[in-house]
This record gives sequence, structure tokens and C-alpha cells, in this order.
Amino acid sequence: MALKEYYFVGERDAEFAEASRVLTIVGLYVGAKLRHHEYGKGVAWIVIQFSLVDVDEPTIFKRRHEYEPGRKTVKNGAAEWDVEDALTVSVTLDVSLVRSARSVGDLVELLRQALLLEQEEILALGVPCFDAKRFSADLVAELDAIVGAPSLWWRYASSGRYASGAPACEQLLVEGFPAAVLAFVEQHLPEVKKAKERKDRKAVTPLLNRINEFTLPWGDVTKSPFIEAFPDCVDLLTDLAREISVECNPRLSSSERERIHTEFRQKLGRCRDCAKQVERKSFH
Repeated sequence: MALKEYYFVGERDAEFAEASRVLTIVGLYVGAKLRHHEYGKGVAWIVIQFSLVDVDEPTIFKRRHEYEPGRKTVKNGAAEWDVEDALTVSVTLDVSLVRSARSVGDLVELLRQALLLEQEEILALGVPCFDAKRFSADLVAELDAIVGAPSLWWRYASSGRYASGAPACEQLLVEGFPAAVLAFVEQHLPEVKKAKERKDRKAVTPLLNRINEFTLPWGDVTKSPFIEAFPDCVDLLTDLAREISVECNPRLSSSERERIHTEFRQKLGRCRDCAKQVERKSFH
């Protein structure tokens, strides 16, 4: 059975904000690749937790690896989702080495080494019906591939201390964005409609994760040139999840819900028009 969900989260001191952001984006990329791998029916969710906390005794803050069979509901404010057969892997990075890191590759290598040190403990959990050895090997291999591809590091750090320039030949064409957004949104509309009908707020968090994965190849789409050229297409992505949220909010009136849904349909239409205009332009 393929993984249902894969998350990569971290705790960090303020000084490691940029490093944490880079590692979180790297985790999204890796998760998008591993999500559909077959590791056995014993694990449906995998959460990788990393720590960038500078303390005298790091083990105090280190969360242990854990396997929780069965299903439970997690709530965080208005958000709510089901966690099923979850494996949590926790790693602590050496913050003195993080301070000396100068590139995305340096950071990812530190994460890779930290995970290698945890492999025996992960295997020792003895998770039933789960190929932990293969999962660990795949995870480390994906990180190793990132370390060995400096020409792609710009995808994980487009600005800040760890940023590196993107070769023009590797940047995706901005013109392809509307059509890609349109295809993504239309693919997910049937499940969004069903979630709206059953007022299922548990469907919001997994959908947001898919949206984050979708936007990864383009970097930060809320900035130029995307937001300037195709604002409706950018808004459409976050509004897709809002379509479910508004149906789960009892404080909204029926007229306000309909206004928001109408706004979504209008943006969808304008994004569709943008995609058609770009397509016509490409033929001239």
C-alpha cells in the first residue's frame, strides 16, 4: 500500500529560521517523491521531525521515534484531520555545524548524516508490515541526490543566506503556469465538491499539502512574476481549500458562503481564459 500522507516538520531557535525553511522545502520535495512508494500496509502516515534547537543537553528536546497503529483525530484550532498508522521519525541536527553551513547542499548533507545515525533505531521499532529498511534507504538516497545536484539548489532557497542563482535554462516557463493550475484545480474539484457536501474539514489539511507540493517547481508563486501576470491563478490554489473551509464554518451566513463560492467560480473562469490566451499566443 502506498503512503497516504508524508509530512516534514521542524522545531528551531530563531537564528535558524532560514535553515529551517530550506529543510522544510526539501522535505516537501522528498515527500512528493516518496508518497506513492510501496512500503507495506503497516504505515499510512510518515512524519519526519527535525530539531534545530541550541541547548546544552539536546537529548532533552529530542522526540523519540514512534509508531502509533490505528486511527486518531488530531485537532489544531479550526483544522482537524485523521492520522492513521503513523510512523514518526525524529532527528536532531548539530547546530554548530548548521551555523557553518553555507549552501543548501551543506544543510541537506547534515540532515542526511543525522538520519543515517537514526537508521538502526528506526529498524529496531519493528513496525509490522512495513519495509523500514527500504524506506530509510530511499529517504537517504533522495537527500544524497539533492546534495549532488547544486544546479538545482535554487529550488529550495530562492532568497536569503542559502540562495543560489537559477540557470535560465532550468527555470520553468511562467507561461505554463495557468494551464498547470487549471489542470490541478479541475482534477481536485470532484473531491472538493464531495468534501463540501459532507462538510468534511478533515479534507482541508491533506489538500493544502497537495497544493504545496504542486507549487514547488515554481518556487514562491505569491511573488513576481506569477502574482503580477496571473493573480487569479495564484489565488485559485488557496481558494480551492477555502471552498471546503467555508462550508465548515457555522458563523458564516448562507449569503456569505455563496459570495465566496461565486468568487471562486469567477477566478476559475479567468484562469481558464488566461490559459487559453497563452495557448493562442504560443501558436503565433
